[in-house]
Amino acid sequence: MPMICAIVVVFNPEGNFESCLASYCNSVDRVIVVDNSPLCNADRVSKVVNCTYLSLGGNQGIAKALNVGCEVACQLGGSAVLLMDQDSKFLPGGADALLGVYRDMSCEPSLAIVAPFRLDQVETKEGYKDRVITSGTVMKLGVYKEEGCFQENLFIDEVDFEYCYRLRRRGYKIFQTHLSVLQHRVGEPISVRIKGRTVKSMGHGYTRKYYIYRNRLIVRKQYPEFTERYLRSCFFDFFKMIRLERDRIRKSYFILKGIVHYFIGRTGKLLVKNQDD
Repeated sequence: MPMICAIVVVFNPEGNFESCLASYCNSVDRVIVVDNSPLCNADRVSKVVNCTYLSLGGNQGIAKALNVGCEVACQLGGSAVLLMDQDSKFLPGGADALLGVYRDMSCEPSLAIVAPFRLDQVETKEGYKDRVITSGTVMKLGVYKEEGCFQENLFIDEVDFEYCYRLRRRGYKIFQTHLSVLQHRVGEPISVRIKGRTVKSMGHGYTRKYYIYRNRLIVRKQYPEFTERYLRSCFFDFFKMIRLERDRIRKSYFILKGIVHYFIGRTGKLLVKNQDD
């Protein structure tokens, strides 16, 4: 049977990391942990069977870590990869169900990715999508070899969507199944009731705000056919941040900085003291 490797990207993993890992490690043939932390966390995965631990010696970004993991999976002879964040956890049976759907559909040449639904996701209709988040997705390694690496100049944020748009433009398909559910937290969500409606802001820290706004503009320029609502989303997200979140002045400054860096063509990692992300 073709080998499926899990690639887990970690950065200063929290206490629930082991329980998240346990929700899928026995469903795959190999686990590859790529660590962006400044300190070694090899002891956190020492009990995982068939595990390869790789430390990057510091935060090199999600795209770099995914590329390193995919290259190792290729060297090991893998046919597909299960891409996971450190804080993502499948509901019971979710990993096996996802991989089962992938195996049933993998003979379709145009299929590139099979993804679960998030527990907090409003939309629950399965089918073909233009984009999905990275965590929880199963991707053919043949597609990775054909279409190339994740875009490292983005560092973090929009890395997953850029890759999805690239695949969609090339005619590949992305399928999301309701048979698998992933528990995954995006940011530090803040919800309030305003005039009878629930308004939610994602609550990301100030450096993440920088990457979100800069990279949305980059990806919008690269893939206009998929990103018609990006500017509108930026505007409404900024409005919700001003209304609901703390540290608004500093976050606004870094949002502006991200926009400026987009226009002057500055990409990659943001160098700033005491980063919060």
